[in-house]
Amino acid sequence: MRAFIKSPLVRISFGLAMLTVSILLITDLLGLVPDTKKAELQSRKIIAESLAVQFSGKITDKQLDSVEETLQSVVERNEGILSAAVRLYSGDLLVAFGNHHQNWTLDPEARSTTSQIQVPLFNGKERWGNLELRFTELAQAGNQFSTQQSFLAVILFMGLAGFLAFLLFLKRTMRELNPDAVIPERVRKALDTLAEGLLIIDENGYIVFSNAAFSSRMNMSPQELVGKNSAEFKWQSDQAGSACAQLPWLCVLEGRELPGSTMIKLKTGYGETYTFNVNASPITAPTGAIRGVLITFDDITEIEVKNEELSRALQKLETSQNEITRQNQK
Repeated sequence: MRAFIKSPLVRISFGLAMLTVSILLITDLLGLVPDTKKAELQSRKIIAESLAVQFSGKITDKQLDSVEETLQSVVERNEGILSAAVRLYSGDLLVAFGNHHQNWTLDPEARSTTSQIQVPLFNGKERWGNLELRFTELAQAGNQFSTQQSFLAVILFMGLAGFLAFLLFLKRTMRELNPDAVIPERVRKALDTLAEGLLIIDENGYIVFSNAAFSSRMNMSPQELVGKNSAEFKWQSDQAGSACAQLPWLCVLEGRELPGSTMIKLKTGYGETYTFNVNASPITAPTGAIRGVLITFDDITEIEVKNEELSRALQKLETSQNEITRQNQK
C-alpha cells in the first residue's frame, strides 16, 4: 500500500486532481459558476408578476371565471407551485387551489419570501386584492445535485473521478511511450544487430522495448509490441517441477534468482513454434528496487529439431540392433 501511495504515477495523478479542484474553487470565487437559486427566484418573480398583470386586466373586465380557470391551470401544470389563491383586499379568499390554507402563512401586508410570493391586484387604480403563490423551497426545487446547491459534492466528485481518470490515463500513456525516448538511437540499433531476441519489460510486466530479432519471430514490428503484456503470448514452459513454475522473468520481478538459462517454447499466431533458452536479469533503481527485467531469447529451435531427429535415429538403430540380436539368437 505504501509503495502504491509513493508511486510517481499516483503522486502526479493526485496533483492533477488537486489542480482541477483548485480551478473549480477559483471559478466559484470569481462568480463564474451559475447561481441556480438566484435564477430560480427570478423566474418565480416573473411568473407572479405576469399572472398579476393578467389577472388585473381580467378583474377590470369582470372576467372572474377566467381568473379561476387560469389559477387552477397554473397549479396543476407547474410542479414547483404547491398552491395558489386570490385574496380580496378585505382578507377573504376569493379562490384557492392546492390546500392553500395549510401552505400559506404570510399576512396580507407582509413581505414576500423565496417560497411565498404575493403580488397586489388592481381594479383600475384601486387595489382590489392579492395574488398568492406558494412555491416549493429553493433547496427542493429543481435538481438536487445542481452545481450551486451542492458545490461541495461536485468538488468531491471531481477530485475522486479526476484522480482515477488521470491515473488510468497516465498508466496507458506510459505504456505507449516511444522507447526511443528512453533508449538512445545508437543503443537501439546496436541491440537490433543481435541474433538473440531481446525484451525489456517494466515492473508490471509490460514490454518497453523489443529488438528486431524477437519482433521478426513474432511477425510484428517493435512498435506494435510496446505496451503489450509479456505474459499474454502463447508461452509453454517445462518448469513445472522447478522453483519457478511460471515465466522466468516474472520470477525475477518478484525478486527471485534463476539458477541459469531456462528453456521455453513460444507458439506464434501463424502456427510456428520456437524453442528458446531464456536468460533474465533484473533492472534495478539506485535504491535497489526492481524497475524491470532484461530478457534474452536464444533460438535453439533448429538444435531441438536435430536432437529430435537424432533421438528418432537412435531409436531406430536400437530397434534394428534388438531385431538382429533376436534373429541371431533364433
